[in-house]
Amino acid sequence: MTIRPYQEQDKSRIVQLFQDFQTYLANLDPMGLIQVDPRYGSLKVQELITQLNEENIFLVAQEDSIVIGCVLVSIYTTNDIEKIEWSVEKYGEIKELFVDVEYRAKGVGKKLVEAAEQYVKEKGCGAMFIEVFLPNTSAKQFYEKLGYEDRSVEMMKLL
Repeated sequence: MTIRPYQEQDKSRIVQLFQDFQTYLANLDPMGLIQVDPRYGSLKVQELITQLNEENIFLVAQEDSIVIGCVLVSIYTTNDIEKIEWSVEKYGEIKELFVDVEYRAKGVGKKLVEAAEQYVKEKGCGAMFIEVFLPNTSAKQFYEKLGYEDRSVEMMKLL
């Protein structure tokens, strides 16, 4: 397995992975708010591609000639108020991470996260963040095994 930057030729496979990801999350959603829409994968990938710049990176995991997972990482610099709130001046955030269900529990996600962490370290970041959908307990456990800790909780109430 190799980890490499996203290339345009990966687009159709990444679209399918994000379509699968949306279905996976919809099945976990106890409130039933996440919708499955056949346009999602293609719209999501287009959005991610527009976020790419000299700081952000989109990596894919490839086995043989098949893309089996991906991670998108964004890098942020703290603003003046954040600088007096906490000590990390620059940080990374895993915006998206998904591994094909057939390749889970085989080290693919771990390798993608390690590559993302290495990238943000090289960019001078002092921390990495990830937001996890609370019902996705397997993802939370995965990140905890990699040393991530709870930092905040987002709450919601339907009106």
